[in-house]
Amino acid sequence: MMGEESEPPEASQGPVALDDRRGMAAQKATVTRRERLQQFQKDQLALQRRQEELESLLLAAPAETWPAAAAKAIYLIQLYASSPDARDPRRAQLIEQALSDLQRLSERDEPADTHSINQKEPKS
Repeated sequence: MMGEESEPPEASQGPVALDDRRGMAAQKATVTRRERLQQFQKDQLALQRRQEELESLLLAAPAETWPAAAAKAIYLIQLYASSPDARDPRRAQLIEQALSDLQRLSERDEPADTHSINQKEPKS
């Protein structure tokens, strides 16, 4: 036993083409999975580019209205909402409420001056 050592199989044969050993249905399923993966990767790249474009636009100038500022805040909150920290139930509820508040308040079309923020004008 001391002198007997098993040698690993020869690696000179090269990689085995598993696709050639599969049946037609398995080959078709493999091709479909590969195509879906490639499409997913293309979609992810396109999404990343659109996100970069949006962030460039948001950084280009300061918001001039409360709705524009709210849109930036909503974007940032949505980014945070996709993070692992946001999975906490309390944080998820805070995120949901903050997004709802920002959406509702930005739709009110208030003037951007501080007077309208601190005091509500009487309705006619």
